Amino acid sequence: MGVGGYGDVIELWKKWRECEPYKEYSIITPEEAFEELKREGVNVGMRNVSTATINSAWLAYYSKCALDEQTYLKPVYVFEGEAEGKSIVEYRNETAHFKQFIVAAPELGGLYAEE
Repeated sequence: MGVGGYGDVIELWKKWRECEPYKEYSIITPEEAFEELKREGVNVGMRNVSTATINSAWLAYYSKCALDEQTYLKPVYVFEGEAEGKSIVEYRNETAHFKQFIVAAPELGGLYAEE
């Protein structure tokens, strides 16, 4: 989406992918996804995150950018919240919003694994 100087939407790109069921996969539990998030850490572009607060979490399907080919959608847990830490540039305390994905079906590989 392109937004103009006054907040008006001036462009919109989208790609509708035709989807159909392919195969059933077992998924990890929300608790296992949370443990994986703790192992990976929250990625918000800070030097180090001192605390992170999860405000919501849900199960969704990850869709790549419209320009990228995609054979199938991957089930993911989405964690959304606020992280506190040191900024990269000025090394001062800051708070940043984050939305991070954890693949719910490990058998499908990582989020950006080749299909």
